[in-house]
Amino acid sequence: MAGAPVASGGAGGGGVGEGIGEVTNGTFRGEWRSIPLVASARGVMAASRAATMTDHLTTDEGATTGSDTLDSLRNGVEAVVTGSFLFRSLEPEARRDLADRGVVMVFPPAKVVLTEGDPSSDFYLVDQGVVEVTTTTPDGAPVVLATLQHGAFFGEVALLKGLPRTATVTALTDVSVVRFDQADIEDVLSRNPGARRILEAMVEGRARDTVEKVVRALSNPAPADPDPAT
Repeated sequence: MAGAPVASGGAGGGGVGEGIGEVTNGTFRGEWRSIPLVASARGVMAASRAATMTDHLTTDEGATTGSDTLDSLRNGVEAVVTGSFLFRSLEPEARRDLADRGVVMVFPPAKVVLTEGDPSSDFYLVDQGVVEVTTTTPDGAPVVLATLQHGAFFGEVALLKGLPRTATVTALTDVSVVRFDQADIEDVLSRNPGARRILEAMVEGRARDTVEKVVRALSNPAPADPDPAT
């Protein structure tokens, strides 16, 4: 089995989703046993829902890899793709191919998945948990745009329009998402115009919703906190 990139939103070094190593046949670092791991669907995947994954991976101590577990996790990614109305019209083979390109990422509550203004074009599907999408008014007041759960997607504006992130996405619970590179999604959209039309319509609809909510927040600002000295 070829090495697969491993990333975690809740452990390891610096930025969101930063790679922390590779899982290869015959190696499994002991210090990783207690943290959620993610990897390309082509290789080993482990998320918070796969609590017994360490029992099935090939380790330095010689345990064997459970192919049934790996297949189950891969099927889980395919189920997320199938469960999203954006990709539901794809042929089964196309859904499997897309699932193979996904990278599962896990985040603990309050962890920022995406930050408004950052340059990025990755696309995300929510697998488990709940994320909150927020922006800010011109005077810096926070505005909640949406909460997203299983099958919902985010990152579409940067993907289609090449803009920096237009909102911040934060985990409200333990969350697992499937991340796709821009090139992989563009490849799917080029061969499935129906999916592209759905995505473009969602971009326009969410843009209108964002404007309405920001205008509403500006028209009805939150009351200032009382002065504790009075």
